[in-house]
This record gives sequence, C-alpha cells and structure tokens, in this order.
Amino acid sequence: MPTSPDDPDASRPLHLIIVDGLNPRLLDQELGARRLPALAHLISRGVLLEATSVFPTVTPTCLASLATGCTPDQHGIHGIVWWNLQEERYVSYWPSPQTLLAGTFGQVMRDILQNLNTSHLARSATTVFERLEAAGVDSACVNFPISRGPYQRRAHIPLLMALLGSLPARVAMSGPRRHYAGDLLRPSLSLPRGVLGRYGISDARATRFTRRVVKRHEARFVLTYLPDNDLYSHRWGPMNVGRELHTIDRRIGQMMASYGSFDDATNQARWIVIGDHAQSDVGGFDGYSVNVYRAFRDLLPVPFGRKGLRGGPYDLAISPNDRSALITTPNALARQRAIAELLQWPSVDRLIGRESEGWFWVQDPATLGSLRFRHGGPWQDVRGGRWEIEGDPGVLDLRQEGSTLHDGVFPDALFRIAGSPPSSDLIATARPGWEFSTGFTMGHGNHGSLRAEDSITALISAGVTFPAHPRITDVLPAILEAFGLERPDCSDDGRPRASRVRPDGEPLQHPTVP
Repeated sequence: MPTSPDDPDASRPLHLIIVDGLNPRLLDQELGARRLPALAHLISRGVLLEATSVFPTVTPTCLASLATGCTPDQHGIHGIVWWNLQEERYVSYWPSPQTLLAGTFGQVMRDILQNLNTSHLARSATTVFERLEAAGVDSACVNFPISRGPYQRRAHIPLLMALLGSLPARVAMSGPRRHYAGDLLRPSLSLPRGVLGRYGISDARATRFTRRVVKRHEARFVLTYLPDNDLYSHRWGPMNVGRELHTIDRRIGQMMASYGSFDDATNQARWIVIGDHAQSDVGGFDGYSVNVYRAFRDLLPVPFGRKGLRGGPYDLAISPNDRSALITTPNALARQRAIAELLQWPSVDRLIGRESEGWFWVQDPATLGSLRFRHGGPWQDVRGGRWEIEGDPGVLDLRQEGSTLHDGVFPDALFRIAGSPPSSDLIATARPGWEFSTGFTMGHGNHGSLRAEDSITALISAGVTFPAHPRITDVLPAILEAFGLERPDCSDDGRPRASRVRPDGEPLQHPTVP
C-alpha cells in the first residue's frame, strides 16, 4: 500500500544509489567475508534481494528503465547503439574509438547531452524527477544521465569535448531542482576534473556532490549514479573487482556518515542501492569478440556511422550491444536471409523476432527448437504476468508446473523480450563467453544478453518496500509509493503491446525458419 503523505515516514529523505554493473555473486562473496560494512548495515536494517534487468541488458536501456519504470519499448532508449527508423541512422551513446574513426563523435555527444533526454526519451515515459518535483518533492540528480526534469540549466562544455564534438560552449540540460553532472554542471568552488578525470563523471565526484546535498538539506530525494564498477568489471572480469566493491562500500559509507553515523543514516533517511545489470565473463578463446560489420558472408550491413537503409544498397542495419545485437531489415526477403545466416553463427545463443498481433518468436540455433508467445492467455509467470505460448518452452528454459511458468537460465524472459526495442526486427543474443562488437572489445567482462549472469543484479532496500521478485522497473513505483504517490502509468498491466508496422507499411510476420 502507498504511504500516506501525512505519514512521518514519507517525509524522510530517500536515497537511490545506482551502482553500474553490480554483481550479486561478488556482493555475496564480499559480504560473507565481512568486507562491506556500509552495505551490511543497510541490509541489517532492510532487505537484500535479486532484481531482474530489462532487455537488452545494457546501461542506457537499464538506466532509462530505472528512471521511468518503463521497458525499452515504452521509454524509447533502445540500446547503447540502435537504429533510428525515423532518421535512418545509428544512434550511439558511447564515444568509442570507432566514433572518432567514423567521424560521428560529435553526433554521439549530441545524442548523449541533448537527444537522450529530449527526442529519444518518450514524453509518455515520465521520469522520477518529473513526477516527484510535480508533487512538491525537492529532488537531486547526481551524475545520472537520464535526468529530464522541470528545470533547465546551461551546462559548460569542456573545451576538448566541444572541439572534438563541434559543440557550443554551453548547452541546455534538463533536470530536477538540484542537478550535478561532473564538470558540466558543478557547484561553485568545485574544480573541473578534466579528461583524465573523466570530466567528473566518477564515483569520487558523485560521492562528494551527494554529501554536499545531504549536509545542505538540498533535497528529499537524491539519485546518485556510480559508474566506475562497470568499467573495472569490463576490464578485469565481474568476479575480479572485489577491491572496487570495497571502494564503493566506503563511498556509500561516506554518504551515510553525512547524517552523523550509519545508525543516524538509516534512522533519518531511506535507502535503495541497486545495479542496473550484472556481467558475465567473456573471452579466453580466439574470435570471441565478433565484429558484426564484418561477420556476414552474403549480406551487406550499413557500416557503423553511415546512414540510409531504405532504398540503399544495404541488406540490414545491425547494432551491437555487447552480448546482444539489434537488427533492422528493409524488407521480408532481407529478413529471411538474415535469419538464415545468423542461425549459422557459432556465437548466437538465441534469435528473437517480432510478428503482428503482439506475437514474438524465439529460436535456439543449436536445436532449431522454437517458441512463440504473446501477452495474455492461460499461463502465468511467478510475477503474475499471463501468456499465450506455442511451441517448446524449453527454448527459454521455462519449466511448467500446473499453469505456472518458472524461470531458468533466462530470467523473466517473456516479459523482457516483450518489452524489447521495437526498432529492431530481429535480436541475436550471444552464447556464454562471446560478445558482439564494432571491432573494439572492453576486456574480460560484458553484458547485454538474456542470461542470468548478465540480467540479475542486487537490490538493497532499507525503508522502502519491494515485491518478492522485483524487476528494476519496480524501483520507480516503490519510490512513488514511499512518498505517498500513485504508481506510474507505464508499469506492466498485462495488455498486449501494439503491433509495430514497418515504415514501408509492411507488418512484421512470423518468418520461415530454416
């Protein structure tokens, strides 16, 4: 039940701390070794749960889902890289070396700093900052990229970034009443960190800004984003970053100590610590990182950074998202050819497609087993969703007990696939150890697939109520209820999603699977 606005508990500040790539296996290991005193204190005053991410399981889609309570098909942020059907181009939120080589670094920076919170994030997907500020709850955003709110501020663009990206010296950034973003939006007397300090988008700077908010009583809701863990997990592997987790615990302890002590922090405020996804190990064998722009034998993808799929010489647009790849095709023939070739790739774990009337299909290339499903019907999952299913449930490792479906190695797969980006006709996920790339690999860890290692993250809550089997999309409803407000409109209601019709008017149909 929602908290009454008159309840004294609803007046306590609420902290949402998002730790990018938080791995529950490593967390359990370090908690067991008693090396995480701050997080252990929060758990002792609350609960430790496992939360399921959205799909594709990559940072931009996950952060947008945490901020809006919506799935990617609803909030419009489709991946790290995705094909924009209206503009006929790749959207990328990662300024990788390939963006410099492709001459798209400026567009990438405009997508991150301007389009992400405006033209890309659906207006119907109201953010936590918009909802709380409209209800009179003063809010703060600390280094979190999905920041849309009722206030506009002029961000100072660092010189090197402005030169490489052909950006103006200042751009407008939307956010809540208190908005801090590294070097771009920083309080007075706070020195810029520069390119070597990742322009202040770091755990250290986020911790400092958060402590300032607490000590000055600037906000009742504070969202703090800690990105460093994901970067180290990519580099060294998800189970080899124990020291980084210790540092994160120390930084969260510093935020809590801003209230006086750990006990004061949990008495005076409410806390949620959650990851957006986890990671699995990749590599250890030749060819594990598949450059998707060079992997097709008989099909020509739109090169990374180029434009134009309809009416051009290309057979498909493919957007690598670490351990998944989003594919858009111009017509049914190209789609059939893409399916036939992708099923031959040794890297592909599952191939997923859309049909008309809300149907989805999934195929296992190893067995050629297939499954079709859509919202509604006699089967119920453990989270209460109802489904109509045809084919082999084992394709998604679903176990049937009576009329109930239980998850296996692909947690909450039906809901997550049904909420996947509508800009793609097909989605390929990677087998364990493999990744899809533009030719640039991050290291020994990655994420993005349907598998549990990528998809299950940790959720620590002290003072906020969550369901028994939470999704990351449950965070916004829990926050709103903690402040005595109504749940968001885009939470799952079990209704079939609207069928997508291609720009050329051709509805998506079930493919002829080889």
